[in-house]
Amino acid sequence: MNAVELVWIDHSIAYRIGDTIYMNYNLLKYPEFMTKTLMHEMKHSLNYQSKDFLLDIKESTLWDNILFCLKNPRGFIGFLPFAIHNKKLAIDITQLTIYAIFAVILWVILN
Repeated sequence: MNAVELVWIDHSIAYRIGDTIYMNYNLLKYPEFMTKTLMHEMKHSLNYQSKDFLLDIKESTLWDNILFCLKNPRGFIGFLPFAIHNKKLAIDITQLTIYAIFAVILWVILN
């Protein structure tokens, strides 16, 4: 396994870009959830691939993520499909796909 850098942030929950994992420093209050989240992020590849999408879907910790965000509201930022990272637009393909699926379902229901 390649070495990765861990950077503590004050928003989202956790995400990986290349060889860097960004984690909300509030995760330190929840060691079990932090470990689970870190292990999940370490499974992601350096460059986003389809297996990363499947990893996010199969290993979803949605309920744990929501509970964390209810206690740390800036965590909800991680549910957005777009973000500004190092002054560049970052797109979360998994979140974008989920939003697109919900939009299609809603469109079908309403039409």
